[in-house]
Amino acid sequence: MRDGYAVAGRDWMYTVRVPRPRDLRPRHSVVHQRDLLAAIGFEPPDPETDVTEMVESEAAASVARTLAQAGVDADTQPVVVVHVNAGNPFRRWPFECFARALSQLVQADPRRKVVVTSGPSEAEAAERGA
Repeated sequence: MRDGYAVAGRDWMYTVRVPRPRDLRPRHSVVHQRDLLAAIGFEPPDPETDVTEMVESEAAASVARTLAQAGVDADTQPVVVVHVNAGNPFRRWPFECFARALSQLVQADPRRKVVVTSGPSEAEAAERGA
């Protein structure tokens, strides 16, 4: 069973299609996901009693250490992470567009630290942007 919202062009993959009225759009995406549970027979969790907790993982601690080693204090400096990759070449943005966007981000607030990440296929583009 695969349930999801009945959204044109995407609902073909679902075996249970849940109507998605336009008035739901302003809600948080977590609320949308909880609504999908009811469509497959589960009682949606109550945010008051079923609190979602995000525990810091070792990966997050590793990122914090890496930033600190690079001289970035994420607690006091705004950090922008830009991922310069897409699995489909059609969806990849040209390097020049990334460079322009990053330049504008830093010019708008020189305190910003920009971190450029990539997958293996775009490692060269990430290096050029550094």
